[in-house]
Amino acid sequence: MQVLPSLAPDAQCTALQNLTTLSSSYPDLFKPHLATFLPFLLTISHPPPLSTPADLEELSIDLDGPAQAALEIVLELADSKPAPLRRLVLSSGEPFIKAAARLCLELIARLSDDLDDWAGRDAWEDEEDAEEEEEEWSRFGEEGLDRLAQGLGGKTVLPAVWPDVKALLEGESWKGKYAGLM
Repeated sequence: MQVLPSLAPDAQCTALQNLTTLSSSYPDLFKPHLATFLPFLLTISHPPPLSTPADLEELSIDLDGPAQAALEIVLELADSKPAPLRRLVLSSGEPFIKAAARLCLELIARLSDDLDDWAGRDAWEDEEDAEEEEEEWSRFGEEGLDRLAQGLGGKTVLPAVWPDVKALLEGESWKGKYAGLM
């Protein structure tokens, strides 16, 4: 873990993708190290804490780098070993769930602003590729939040996520409201 931050982003992605494979095939390997491993992964995939949940709409995370791979490991462990994660949440509070859910909500809010796209009209090909990528990130965020809730249980996830969801629903941005509803 100490070497990973010093690697180039491509090397970080490769290392984290290999850890994703390990976490899905052999999740028990990570069980004794969850208390240090999860916060480490979330620092890779998530920016520093926000001053208010309403600032969620202002986040700009480079998800083409190692962030997606780090979040995928967290989600994979939530799928395969939810009980140890729940115990970790109960012993340390909710920062792990808040950080993972906040990143998922930010991903959900990554939607295109192109009115032609929403109206169903044809757009230029290169713009379509960019919009499809934004929609893929949004779907990944929805799937991630769903995987967290299913793996850890609604009673564990909802109290940690609710303040952010409430702030998004009360905000002015339609993207934030969409993320809050999802």
